[in-house]
Amino acid sequence: MTSPIDNSGTPVSLDSAFSPVSRQQWVDMAIAGLGSDNNDALQALRRTTLEGIPLEVLYDSMDTVTPSLGERSSSALDNRLCVRTSDADLASNNILQGLQGGIHSIELHAQSPDYIATALSGVKLDLAPVSLRANHTMNNARRLY
Repeated sequence: MTSPIDNSGTPVSLDSAFSPVSRQQWVDMAIAGLGSDNNDALQALRRTTLEGIPLEVLYDSMDTVTPSLGERSSSALDNRLCVRTSDADLASNNILQGLQGGIHSIELHAQSPDYIATALSGVKLDLAPVSLRANHTMNNARRLY
């Protein structure tokens, strides 16, 4: 038996193995598979992610968009760094390295006001949004005020 994987490094093309099918034929087959006779059943399966990205039911090669390197995607996805260490200096170092590496925002699990000041030292807050998550100590302190 031969392996279906081509180890030569060239992509395996299956185009010649199947006859071409139009997008409309795919839509018709999907609608029939849903036991429906109209497009409403197919459109009812469309969804949108929490980030607002539409998820279509069927995709084809015409739907593929690949942004070039260095170009930010048109979607507003948040590449967030979640920082949970109790060492504020380590948190600061990780945050600064993350920002240099391309993160867009920070989720900081706060220990105290001093921790927040140390962890965010050197961060340009107008460029990197910060989400603060209070630990149980900070929640208890909040209740006292």
